[in-house]
This record gives sequence, structure tokens and C-alpha cells, in this order.
Amino acid sequence: MATTTRDGAMLAAVCRNNPSRCKLAASKEVQRHPRADWHCSECNFGPIVPAARAAWRLPVLAGVGVLALALAGAAVVGLRAPSPAACADRAGASALPPDTALAMAEDCLASGRKNEAVSLLVDLRRRGNAAAIYAMGRLYDPHDLAPGRPRQLEPSLINAVEFYRQACGLNHPQAASALEGLRPAVKAEAERGERVATDLLENWPRCG
Repeated sequence: MATTTRDGAMLAAVCRNNPSRCKLAASKEVQRHPRADWHCSECNFGPIVPAARAAWRLPVLAGVGVLALALAGAAVVGLRAPSPAACADRAGASALPPDTALAMAEDCLASGRKNEAVSLLVDLRRRGNAAAIYAMGRLYDPHDLAPGRPRQLEPSLINAVEFYRQACGLNHPQAASALEGLRPAVKAEAERGERVATDLLENWPRCG
């Protein structure tokens, strides 16, 4: 079917007659006649006006546009979706890769959700993750990482030493220095007569 175009009051089209009865229709020769009174100059038939086709194109194109917008919207939603490392409920955390679970625990600490952070770190500790065990030592370390200990628990020398010892046994690169940094505090406790500190100092763990 020949393309039909409208030009002001004129219509350029081809004859719709049976090609076997009209040479102009058979050759699809484009004729220009007044739009209001278009007729084939050979057989007086009307023009081929693909009105149905034109009407069909618009909804399809519109549909494509809607689909494109929907896909773009989905992409935006995907970009704005929560990061896999965002602090979330512990359910299913044991199936996460260690790096992802550790990042989630850090996010929990940053948002003040210490219980969730501890649960994640405990799970990683069971899996033998040195970074998580070191992080647990930091939670109990009496040295404040920030005023008010917003990312730490109540200080505990015993717990901090034990977790640093475990992390050291797994070759965590910072565990040895962290462990040694606690020795003066343990010594001070022992000098005040704290029996547990005395025993700990006498059996100070070796690292490396």
C-alpha cells in the first residue's frame, strides 16, 4: 500500500480500484487532487487512505513510550533499592557471603542497632571469620573509639582480650597490636588486686 500524505487542501494518494481495471491503480502512481473531492483521473475511484494503519501506529508508539518509561522507572527504583549491606533483620544472614554480612554489621553499628550487629558478628564468628572476631574485640575494647561509645558495648577487658586472641590465632593483621594495647590496662587491674586480671597477665596469650 502506497504511503498517503496530506498537504494543505491537496491529498497525494493512489487509486483504490482493482489493478486489473485501472492502470494508474496497478502502477500505484501517486495522484494529487483536492482532499475534499479526490478521484482517480482514470477511473474516478477514491484514494487509498490508510486511516486504519495511521490509527494503529499511534497506540503502538504510545505503548512503546509507556514501556520505555516503565523500564526507566524500574531502573530508578532498582538504583534506589536498599543496599544489600543495609542493616536488616538477622533472618537469612547466615546465608550471606561473609563480606556482605560484615558490612551489614557495620551498618547496624552506624545506625545504633547494636543487638543486630552482635548477632551478625556472632554468626560470622561461628564460621571462623577473623574480621568479625576482631570486630567483636573492638566492641568490648575499653579504649573508646568515639566519645560515648556509640559503636561499642560496655567495656570488658576479659572479652576484648579473648576475642583479640582468637582473631590473632586466625592471623588477623591488626589483632596482635590490639591485644598488646590492652596489656597496660590488664596490668593496672592486677596491681589493684583483681585476681582475674592477675591470672590473665600471668597467662598472657601469644600472638604470631
